[in-house]
Amino acid sequence: MAIAAYLVWKRRNNSIIYSTARIIYIVQLLLNFSWSIVFFGLHGVLPAHAIILFLWISIVLNIIYFARMSKIAAWLLVPYLLWVSLLAY
Repeated sequence: MAIAAYLVWKRRNNSIIYSTARIIYIVQLLLNFSWSIVFFGLHGVLPAHAIILFLWISIVLNIIYFARMSKIAAWLLVPYLLWVSLLAY
C-alpha cells in the first residue's frame, strides 16, 4: 500500500484525479484502522462487517483512481483487495 501511494505521490499534480485518489486512499486507511479496533478491540462482529464492506468499496475505488495515475500502483493494491475479500467472507 505504501509503495502504491508513493508511486502516485511521485506523479502528483493539481488535478481532480490526484485529489480524489488521495482522499480515497486516506478514507480506506481510516476504515482499515477502524475495522481492526471494532473487530479485535470491541468484538463487534456486525459493525466490523459493515466497516469491511465500505473498506472493500473504498479499495476498489482506490484501485480505479490509482490506475489513472500509475498502473503499477493499482496492481499493487490487488493483493490487499483479495485479503480484505477473504476477511469479509
